Amino acid sequence: METTPLPPEPSSDRSPAQRPSVSRTTIALVAVVSVLLAVGIVLTFRSGSDSASDVIKLDPDATEPFNGLTGGPDVVGQSVHGVTYPTFEGQQAPLHPGDLPVLINFWSSTCAPCITEMPALEAVHQAHAGEITIIGIDHLEVPELGLAMIERTGVTYPVGRDPKGILLRSLGGNALPFSVLVGSDGTILATHAGQLDAAGIEAFIAPALVD
Repeated sequence: METTPLPPEPSSDRSPAQRPSVSRTTIALVAVVSVLLAVGIVLTFRSGSDSASDVIKLDPDATEPFNGLTGGPDVVGQSVHGVTYPTFEGQQAPLHPGDLPVLINFWSSTCAPCITEMPALEAVHQAHAGEITIIGIDHLEVPELGLAMIERTGVTYPVGRDPKGILLRSLGGNALPFSVLVGSDGTILATHAGQLDAAGIEAFIAPALVD
């Protein structure tokens, strides 16, 4: 009859006194590894803190005036002469491009009131061609999202970008949509936070049309 041999007995060559020494060595190694891991975690947190500081440094002008504007909650009376904004084509364009009054409107594709307001702005743009310039500024978005919004709303007035949000802050804005009315001489006449319908836009720009 075939039998299956049993596994060999554990070797007894090692003396009982040697076994505890192996256990102590293992414990010591675990302790060393634990210390190294703890040091690594501390360094990681410190590195994360440095990274957070670097993010702030990426935008050194975040709290500085934009193109000579002093910023702040009340910008009425300041001039936008010489102030520019980046276009979607990567060029710089003036906020006051000629002798006409200007309505500057800040928007974003994630702003539901902006989506409703932009067609109303387009209607006013068509109704007052040659009387006032409307400029739409996409706030804090990659170009692809802004271009998709322009196509979605069908606006034809000039559009540009505020990729770091500096221009909005410098013009006193802290919410979207945000509109700035500039007179024919380049002086800021009024600002408005919140959505406007066509009638509201007409009332808002009226002081500039008789300027």
